[in-house]
Formats: sequence, C-alpha cells, structure tokens
Amino acid sequence: LENLLQWAMLQMKQGQQTNMEKIALSDIVNETVNFYSEVAKNKEIEIQTFLTPDLFVNVDKNQIRFIFRNLVNNA
Repeated sequence: LENLLQWAMLQMKQGQQTNMEKIALSDIVNETVNFYSEVAKNKEIEIQTFLTPDLFVNVDKNQIRFIFRNLVNNA
C-alpha cells in the first residue's frame, strides 16, 4: 500500500493529468471484484464487499481503478 501511495504521488508530481470526478466507490470496487471473479473462483477464493452505494469520493477514476486492481491482485 505504501508503494502504491508513493507511486500515485510521483505521478501527480510528474504532471500526469488527473481527471477528478465524484463517483460511487462501490461502483469501482464491484467492477474490480467482477474483473477478478473468475481468477478468484479458480483459486477457490471468495471476495466479499461491504460498501454502501451512497459512499462517494472525488478521485481520478483511472487511478483508483489501478489502485484497487493492484490491491486485489496482490491480496
């Protein structure tokens, strides 16, 4: 997680353009879980989420996707 945070800060310092928008965090989490669902199934791993659909964050959608996919993939 620390490496991901450092990477994100480095990207911002290097001038990578961010496109901040308000999104439901559950949408990104569910998208990530769906992305890895077949891999998890093959490894007999169950991924559970406990997010309410009314939790919104202001983020760059592509960056948060990258972070969540990295976290799930490394878990």
